[in-house]
Amino acid sequence: MAYDSKEISDLKYLYVECLRELHSAETQILWWFPKLIDYAASEELKQLLVEQSRQVEEQLRRLIWIFDEIGTTSRGWHSNGVQGLLEDAQAFVLFIKDPLVQDAALVASIRKLHQFRLSAYSSARSFARTLECWEHAARLKQTLNEAQQMDERLAELAERAINLRALSARIGYML
Repeated sequence: MAYDSKEISDLKYLYVECLRELHSAETQILWWFPKLIDYAASEELKQLLVEQSRQVEEQLRRLIWIFDEIGTTSRGWHSNGVQGLLEDAQAFVLFIKDPLVQDAALVASIRKLHQFRLSAYSSARSFARTLECWEHAARLKQTLNEAQQMDERLAELAERAINLRALSARIGYML
């Protein structure tokens, strides 16, 4: 996390900082996702990740709407946690030579990223509700629902196909 010299002094300020972290996270995801999509061997996984990329663009527009509505900017925050998760995803995938196992690693890495996003959006929504920012809460809930559904779809794809294909790969480990 990147903090400025100001202290977080009240819930509204904390809420705005959480929104800024989310904006940073979504912006980084949009920047990294084309690289991660290129690593996917499965066409079904590629399509799901392209769909998620488009979804993140819409979710980012919702955040920008909230910033405009509040009358502030998204500047001032860089999510080092998301950057680390994305860098780890790339490193993890590059470490694995078998494309079938790479897909399993890619899904696992993206699902870790989803857990961060689910937690962050849930917290921001809780703050919005406490602050009685009902339209913000509704938009954050919409994103939260989409992120949960995408995570479930990735999990289902992994269990139905990706992990089974990876199991058939021979990478030198014995179970």
